[in-house]
Amino acid sequence: DIGEFNPLDQFDKQKWSTLKPVFAARIKEKTRAEWCDIFSNSDACFAPVLDIDEAMSYPHNVARNVFVDVEGIKQVAPAPRFSRTPSTIQSGPVRAGHDNQGIFTALGLTQDEIQTYTTAGIIS
Repeated sequence: DIGEFNPLDQFDKQKWSTLKPVFAARIKEKTRAEWCDIFSNSDACFAPVLDIDEAMSYPHNVARNVFVDVEGIKQVAPAPRFSRTPSTIQSGPVRAGHDNQGIFTALGLTQDEIQTYTTAGIIS
């Protein structure tokens, strides 16, 4: 327990090591959904930590078109956004593994090493 908490203590770095476990324990007392409900109608600077699938459908991100679909692959839209010089996506995303050979060669692997590692299942 932190007893009498002075909000100014947050600025005292010498107290952070004492305060950190207290706040961590307090946060663990509720689920993420409960914290979202608590802060939903407040002006607190709060947002849940989301996985990528949740982030794509999160109302805040949807309203701001944070994610776009390019050639069937959902990805983050260009940022920052400027009103006078809007960003555009120049080309579609590169599929995973598209240029493995070029990357392995650039890293200095010989064709024999690439073959050995590919056969062993270390790289693909």
